[in-house]
Amino acid sequence: MGNSAMNSAPGGHGRSWDAAAMAEILLDCARRALAHRAASSWTLKSDGSLVTEVDRDIEALLSAALPGPGEYFIGEETIAQRGADYAREALRGSCWVVDPIDGTSSFAHGFPLWGISIGHMVGGVLRHGAVMVPECGDILVSEGEGVVHYRLAGLSAPLTAATRRELAPAAGAWQAGGVLMLGQRFCKSGQLRMPNPVVASGSAVEALAAVLTGQAQAYVGHMKLWDIAGLLPMMARLGIVGRLADGGQISCEVTNGAFVLDMNSAACWALRDNCVICADAWQPVVSSAVTWRAEG
Repeated sequence: MGNSAMNSAPGGHGRSWDAAAMAEILLDCARRALAHRAASSWTLKSDGSLVTEVDRDIEALLSAALPGPGEYFIGEETIAQRGADYAREALRGSCWVVDPIDGTSSFAHGFPLWGISIGHMVGGVLRHGAVMVPECGDILVSEGEGVVHYRLAGLSAPLTAATRRELAPAAGAWQAGGVLMLGQRFCKSGQLRMPNPVVASGSAVEALAAVLTGQAQAYVGHMKLWDIAGLLPMMARLGIVGRLADGGQISCEVTNGAFVLDMNSAACWALRDNCVICADAWQPVVSSAVTWRAEG
């Protein structure tokens, strides 16, 4: 991974969020992941999900690069080893929350639907976020009160060669021909009663990036904190709302009850229920058309 991007990573108390630096970090991670994918094997974790050497490699690099003095780090592959006391302190302090490869099953089997997510949280509230969908060339990053979308023609190109635009909040009427993104859990245990075309995705980062850019209208699924930590600050800036099946809201305030934060629970860090994510005005349209089958 290029030293220039990693050394410029914002972190630590008093340092500001640098959107361009975060985009460079994501681009470096994406290049490294793709360069090592062919030689990387996968194994199954205890929850049945896949993990590769690349997941661990990218997480180790981000763990070394992002946290400044006194900061914490929550990563999908390592938080369980850090212990409950560390996790509780992380929710109270300044903390980076990352998913090195979101959509590992797609990544490991050569599909393009995967992403990388970085979120920065202070006092349990996510302030900034950045994600990349490498094989689409898309980088989304919060900047000030807005969201910037970089689009690269190829990963060998420098970030300066990318097109750059500021995203606008979702607007307009619901379109019957607009795409809905469906998570794996919904595909296996849900029913959708509406005419819209759908795309099944194994990556919340990839699916929600499509929602934020307006390529898709909504996402239906379930996820853990690190899957969405980089996205929630951008969702808030763009008027994209996440609601649980019981009506509860998913917000940047991680401790508001949407996530299971019982460190002794097997469901720790997961949303406590399934969700619909879209513009707030469209929530009734999608939620009324969704049915979840009881698990077990």
